[in-house]
Amino acid sequence: MTRATVTILLACALSTASLATSASDQLSTSATTHDVHEAHSSGRDTTVARPDGERWPTDEPLRIGMSRIQAAVEQPSTSSPLSRERSLALARTIEQNVTYIIEHCKLPPKADAALHMLIARVLAAARQLQEDSSSDAALAQILSTLHDYRDAFDHSPAASSHRH
Repeated sequence: MTRATVTILLACALSTASLATSASDQLSTSATTHDVHEAHSSGRDTTVARPDGERWPTDEPLRIGMSRIQAAVEQPSTSSPLSRERSLALARTIEQNVTYIIEHCKLPPKADAALHMLIARVLAAARQLQEDSSSDAALAQILSTLHDYRDAFDHSPAASSHRH
């Protein structure tokens, strides 16, 4: 993938994230949290799920990037409310790893499209953390996105996209 293509993809993802943030700003935090929880419990999160019920294949850069994001969220210092410094560091880690994932992506087109839905959500949450370090909603969105990733994508090394 060329540098220009990565730049365009990242710009599209950031634009989508910006729209998602604007839309989420109009909703109350409790309603958003309730809707996310209800979507998980009802199994109706179809934006990233495969139609056949299987999980999407992954590639090594995706597994590495998502594992790094998960590790950053799980650090003991990532408790609510986040300090301004910790909030900015988490947002930076998310952005760096999303860039890494996009630059090295080798996913099939449909898996890639599903991944972009998750990328938009996690980037919107990172942006929200940059603007409001005490945002419980942003941290909840990151955790929700990581959960949806694990549900929709086969994170095991055996699930390489080259096999599908």
